[in-house]
Amino acid sequence: MYKKHYPPALQDEVWRLDRIGKDGAFHKRLSKEGIETVEQFLRLLVMHPLKLRNVCEIMLWIPLKFPLFSGCYME
Repeated sequence: MYKKHYPPALQDEVWRLDRIGKDGAFHKRLSKEGIETVEQFLRLLVMHPLKLRNVCEIMLWIPLKFPLFSGCYME
């Protein structure tokens, strides 16, 4: 079984983030676009959030205020 740990490190694979399952639909879409790590995901979220939404199409779980770690929010 694949385990997630909190908080995920920047070099961890992107599937370690909440709501992204290993080999799930979102993981496959992100991998196809070359987004393999938590750091790459966060960079895209900050610099090109619309591109991230387009990559994931219906990832409606990404709110305007995205919780990175408990108590920390990125606007």
